[in-house]
This record gives sequence, structure tokens and C-alpha cells, in this order.
Amino acid sequence: MNTVAGLKEVPAIMLETAYAVDHVSLSIEEGEFITILGSSGSGKTTLLKMINRLYEPDEGSITLFGEDIATLDPVTVDLSKIA
Repeated sequence: MNTVAGLKEVPAIMLETAYAVDHVSLSIEEGEFITILGSSGSGKTTLLKMINRLYEPDEGSITLFGEDIATLDPVTVDLSKIA
């Protein structure tokens, strides 16, 4: 299977008064369906916003179809409908 989306050691992001998403590593394979569960404020939405390039991490990497999303046009990321 091909890796559709991957996160590698994405560090914590400070949002208002708390950190969200702390050193997350994740690989989503083609055809795979995942669910992200957690309590309110645990970073679920922040994680998806990072995959969609609405938040950009200072460290780590996020890939989409094998390419670092920092090098992709935001419209391309949006059109992928990954998150």
C-alpha cells in the first residue's frame, strides 16, 4: 500500500494557553479509514489543520502522497480532501 499521509515527530503547538499535538507520528495508508478520538481540547482539530496547512509546525514533517506539504501549493493540499 502507498502512504497517503504521514506525520513524523510533529512537535507541540501553543494555542492560546495550552499546547496541542505533542510529537505526533502517524502513517495513513491508501484505502485506510481512521478515526481520531480524544477529549475536548486534546488536539484533534489542530492535527487536521496541520495536515491541511492551516497551521505549520516548526519541526518534524508532514507528507501527503510522499511529498512534504511545505513544498506543496495549499490548493493542491485542499484538493486532496485528505482531512
